[in-house]
Amino acid sequence: MLAASSARNSVRLGPQQQRCTARRSRVVAHAGAAAAPSQRPAAAAPAMLPAQPSLLPSLREARGCIPPPAEGERFDVPHASPALHFVPHGPWTEVAGGVCAPMGFSAEGLHAGLCPTSRRADAALLCSDRPAATAGHFSANVLAGASVALSSGRIDHHQQGRAILMHHSAANVGTGHEGAVDAQQVCAAAAAALGVPAEHVLLQSAGSLGQRLPLDRLLPALPVLASQLGASAEQAFHAAVAMTDRDSTTKEAALEVALGGLSSVRLGGMAHASPSGVQAAITCDAAVHPGVRRAMFARAAADSFGLLALCEGACLNDSVLSLANGAARNPPVLEPTGAAAVRLEAALTALMQGLAKAVAWDTSRAGCLFEVAVHGADSTEAARQVRWLLCGMWR
Repeated sequence: MLAASSARNSVRLGPQQQRCTARRSRVVAHAGAAAAPSQRPAAAAPAMLPAQPSLLPSLREARGCIPPPAEGERFDVPHASPALHFVPHGPWTEVAGGVCAPMGFSAEGLHAGLCPTSRRADAALLCSDRPAATAGHFSANVLAGASVALSSGRIDHHQQGRAILMHHSAANVGTGHEGAVDAQQVCAAAAAALGVPAEHVLLQSAGSLGQRLPLDRLLPALPVLASQLGASAEQAFHAAVAMTDRDSTTKEAALEVALGGLSSVRLGGMAHASPSGVQAAITCDAAVHPGVRRAMFARAAADSFGLLALCEGACLNDSVLSLANGAARNPPVLEPTGAAAVRLEAALTALMQGLAKAVAWDTSRAGCLFEVAVHGADSTEAARQVRWLLCGMWR
């Protein structure tokens, strides 16, 4: 049996130091070798969001004497993403576009001033143009935050969704009933801005533990986000930047896979780690039976994000959310053991493994990535126990 994981020690490598100091570099170095540049075409200057009069007073008040960020500072994160270099090879093609690569998805991110000391985009929306089958992989910790309880509950009860709201600065963990009400309020506001049912909006909160959501800054940003959603690669990048928190680069990837005949589908994803846990969003335009899709996602999540061993983070808000909207109009995947289902699950697993490894590679306070392979174990669970023991020695 084989069990693989990604973990990091506290020694920072030279190439990563160079990457952190040269923040605008388009090339990412890994283990002493220069990696291939991202497939995303570099733009001379990213399209910036226009100033919103309704947001300016609250943002200036939050910053106090800190000057507003320059336009470029909101998305001042390298386009080069390590995720593409960690995706296993297979019968699929890497494509640009991140979460917007699949048909029917749009996204955007902006700087709402949720964290007074940050000049980076900190809120994002990801939306499907039609109801999408939902799936999730969540923290099993009994102290998980309000966003985990809300999203997992909605996936279990409704099994359909239209949007994911993401933000960082306050994890909304340990905030009691008030925190749960805050989570419902921001989702309702996002749903109103998008014109969709409130129960079709999922939430991912990242940041410091014990802090409630900054509603005075987040709520005014939601209509702005909804009005500026788009399906371009640049807007997917803006959303990925808003997820990065303190990361030094975005973690994005997208794959196209043929399911037989003339049909092909796309999968996209983005991920990041924060002090409260690991968050990721996965999109797919394949038409798949909901039960087959959820079982497929559960196995892929267990073999990717479920094998992460990071040297920091409380894991209280671990949340991997997936939307599959069927916009590709492929022949529906109905049989879990059919050739199309097997190929789609392999591509989904590869995408999520690439993102999970990229998260481990770019976690703060650590500078290397290693994988543990266990051979000859009696079972997969036994292999994972050995793997956890070995990874724990390096944490």
